[in-house]
Amino acid sequence: MLRFTHKAENILRYEVRDQLSAADLRAYYAEIDASYRQHGKLELFVTATDFRGYAGLGALFLFVRHEPGLLWKVRSYSLQGGPFWFRKLVLLLGHLVPWIGVKVRD
Repeated sequence: MLRFTHKAENILRYEVRDQLSAADLRAYYAEIDASYRQHGKLELFVTATDFRGYAGLGALFLFVRHEPGLLWKVRSYSLQGGPFWFRKLVLLLGHLVPWIGVKVRD
């Protein structure tokens, strides 16, 4: 499940719980695209509670297909919580795409 909790200009806050479905990801990428077109580079703040990955191959395919394009639309990404593997993956992303300010907190 992915739910936006705050939207203001180029700042989007959302929470991720359980598994992300293809429907969750379609709605997420649509919101990201609309906000980017309206406000430019985005600041994303995510809280991950009991995140357990992706619900099936369809969801994983959407993630792999859309995530690289998202990287050009983001100025900063802040993660609060989440499983160990997810926090480490986000930290690695910060090293691979240094133009995005990445912060990770337990």
